[in-house]
Amino acid sequence: ALVPGVRGDNGDNVLPIKKVVLLLLRVLQRLLGMPDKVLYPATNANFQGPRVFDFQAFTALHAHQRQIRQKYAGSGAPAAVEESLFLAQMWEDEFLLTYTFHPSEFEHLKSSESLRDAYHRFEEPIIFAFVWCVSSE
Repeated sequence: ALVPGVRGDNGDNVLPIKKVVLLLLRVLQRLLGMPDKVLYPATNANFQGPRVFDFQAFTALHAHQRQIRQKYAGSGAPAAVEESLFLAQMWEDEFLLTYTFHPSEFEHLKSSESLRDAYHRFEEPIIFAFVWCVSSE
């Protein structure tokens, strides 16, 4: 099933429902401050959650943020929407600072039109890290 009206990373106007659900789970997890082990129960001490899902959630979140910002570009967003965009931006910033990108993911981040602003934030890590540390306190 597809969600109509939401722009996907591949340029079409639909976003797979699995990405939307994963996005909502990750945002809810961050809002509630739940550790990753809640979504990815460990079977051993070396277990790590599926990394590809993290990058997919990041790109879906970024696409969703762009849609919301475009929707409210002329009229101004309600306070609740502004707060949710701020929280999503904090999660994106944390992701860009802590995630170890696979070369193909990095190339996608670098070449994708929809992720260009995230790539530019990623290119300036010193300023970006300072802003992130100040905003997360």
